[in-house]
Amino acid sequence: MITLDTYFISDTHFKESGIFKASSKRKSFNSISNIDRTMWKHIQSLSYKDTLIHLGDLNYKDYSNEIIQNISSINCHKIFLPGNHDIKNYSFYKKGFNHVIEGINDIKTDIKDLNALIIKVNKCKILISHFPVFNISEYDKSKDFYPAILELQNIFKKENCDLNIHGHIHDFQKDTDKSFNVSVENINFKPIQLRDILKQKGFL
Repeated sequence: MITLDTYFISDTHFKESGIFKASSKRKSFNSISNIDRTMWKHIQSLSYKDTLIHLGDLNYKDYSNEIIQNISSINCHKIFLPGNHDIKNYSFYKKGFNHVIEGINDIKTDIKDLNALIIKVNKCKILISHFPVFNISEYDKSKDFYPAILELQNIFKKENCDLNIHGHIHDFQKDTDKSFNVSVENINFKPIQLRDILKQKGFL
């Protein structure tokens, strides 16, 4: 069950050099290993009573087995919502996570591999997704996952959601009034509680 105490994180991209070169906040760590060490330290500090939702883009593909083993050793309850860089099948991620989000609640869609979750906490209806609903870049509009973003926009409106919690954009774009980016660059490279997100967005 997702509560105010639930933690979120996204776009860890463990061991990935490409995103390290592209992000100024990652470069400040001077090395990929320093970033990874910092993120693992914060994630491993969670207890068995905690729930962590990872919103996709877990790691670099060549290190998938190593990363999933590290994830499986973490004590907390772990939920995974795959992103566009998570190219393994769902059964692979279930080796490390307690639950993998497939589809989007009971909503039918023709978009393949569109994964999201709609929840209501403290009267706030939240669409949780890897891709953002708002503030879409020209780069994303040119990619093959753009139809999934358009579908998320439609679902957000149709379901009368109040807030979109997402990843994907790292520190390349700013939040809107109705969105919160949990890419690690936007949350100091450590998980953030839903309670703190809702406070920042004025829902608490």
